[in-house]
Amino acid sequence: MEKDNEEIKSNVVPLFPDALPDTQDPEGHYMDEFTFSNDKQNPMLTQLFRMFYASVFKNKIGLMHAKVRGKDEVHTIMVGVEITPDGIITWPLAKILTEQEQDMYMAPDGEGNYVGVDE
Repeated sequence: MEKDNEEIKSNVVPLFPDALPDTQDPEGHYMDEFTFSNDKQNPMLTQLFRMFYASVFKNKIGLMHAKVRGKDEVHTIMVGVEITPDGIITWPLAKILTEQEQDMYMAPDGEGNYVGVDE
């Protein structure tokens, strides 16, 4: 297990913008970085975007219907994927929102407010 943790740590991008990899795949195609936030100084969204982008091109991302622990519910989640000689290891990265959950969120306007706050 400790070896697995070290492999995961070696694939983690540090929280420093100048250390972020370019959003370019091995074929040389660039991805537009669509990130939306009111906090323009925080590099977290760019880091996450680039991490997901790089992981997709390394075939390290999957989708899963996962049972919620202790409940009779199944949710769709995005998972990290690692293929080992012993099988496939997955770990949850993000929950895919249902149609009902999408209404809970308002997009930032980039100036400290959120679209739809006055509605």
